[in-house]
Amino acid sequence: MISFDHVSFRYDTDQPLVLQDIDLTINRGDFVALIGHNGSGKSTLAKLINALLIPTEGNIHVLDYNTRDEDSIWAIRQHAGMIFQNPDNQIVASIVEEDVAFGPENLGLEASLIRTRVDQALEGVNMTEFVTRPPHMLSGGQKQRVAIAGVLAMEPDIIIFDEATSMLDPIGRTEVMQILKQLNQKGITIVLITHFMEEALQADFVYVMDQGRIALQGSPLEIFDRQEELIAMNLEVPEILIITEYLKQQGIPLEPVTEQADLVRQLCQLK
Repeated sequence: MISFDHVSFRYDTDQPLVLQDIDLTINRGDFVALIGHNGSGKSTLAKLINALLIPTEGNIHVLDYNTRDEDSIWAIRQHAGMIFQNPDNQIVASIVEEDVAFGPENLGLEASLIRTRVDQALEGVNMTEFVTRPPHMLSGGQKQRVAIAGVLAMEPDIIIFDEATSMLDPIGRTEVMQILKQLNQKGITIVLITHFMEEALQADFVYVMDQGRIALQGSPLEIFDRQEELIAMNLEVPEILIITEYLKQQGIPLEPVTEQADLVRQLCQLK
């Protein structure tokens, strides 16, 4: 569904490469997390998927479209929606339902279909009761849910979350992550760029970016088992894995898990 073939990128010809020789493939229905310290290139990579940036070298295909093809850019952005870290930069209308309708209106859909899509999108992010509310009166998490609804109303195959939880409090982050997982369960491909390791732990597959390259890749448990390498790249290990490892060192037989509830369940089953 998404493929990078020897992709490199620089912002200006006289500047060094921000991304270097990136090869990766994301399949339909995947939930992929990209992590890395600030400046590692992960947000640049996200913008390349959505054709907001064009590779300096190499090719990127989204579905069957090459992002280099100017005639395909509109189609790519229909299929690959993007959620940014600050929802205020993405909300364009003064009423929630009008904002969610903005994308479908630009697709030229009939009014009845737009109404249906707006209602379904708001229901999907649990924001139906706020349909006539001004966005500026919402909390940060609620605004981000409106931004997600605006993308959902365009019915994309892929949604890219570019540090979309970074400005939210813990409750807001939890709300957005719950919605993100629900969307993935419905078959939408998710690309999550995050600096919260607990969020990456919930993905199916993780890419670790460092100095513009893919330094590590694998399942979350495979990645976070390489603690020394992560620390060397100024990345943390999720607290649940630190606790699990400590308990194992104390002689408590535990399997590595990604959810707190699963750890509690194992502990409760011990005699």
